[in-house]
Amino acid sequence: MSTLEEDERPEWFQPPRGNQDWPLHVFQIERPAKDISAGGSFNAALLDDDTIVTWGIGTTGEMARGEGMPDLDKKTSMEIIKEKFLKPAPPVWAVPMKRTVLSLSCGGFHLLVVARDADASQNVYSCGLNQYAQLGLGDIENRN
Repeated sequence: MSTLEEDERPEWFQPPRGNQDWPLHVFQIERPAKDISAGGSFNAALLDDDTIVTWGIGTTGEMARGEGMPDLDKKTSMEIIKEKFLKPAPPVWAVPMKRTVLSLSCGGFHLLVVARDADASQNVYSCGLNQYAQLGLGDIENRN
């Protein structure tokens, strides 16, 4: 704590902002998870109803929450962090439709999802940091 800068508060370095050194029950997930993946600072779970939820400190669109995510800095209130970032929630799909998620994988700062769409086609969806074209979309634009 002696290394804190003048504008920093000690609670910034305690969970959930600091390290979590022991397992905690992620009780906000309302259905059993059948698969899980962890990225650099976010997580995704495939639920038993073939939907997904994401949570964590995803600041580059990797949690697929759309454009409605607040900016995150040292002054962001703990209530906003808990509600908007750390509470597992379903993604916001670019095109709303019924999907059955088959699998998912978190990269460092991006998410890949294989899903069967309503028309029975299987597609890969991606979001997040795209500085090296890791989303497979033919460009280097980040996607939320």
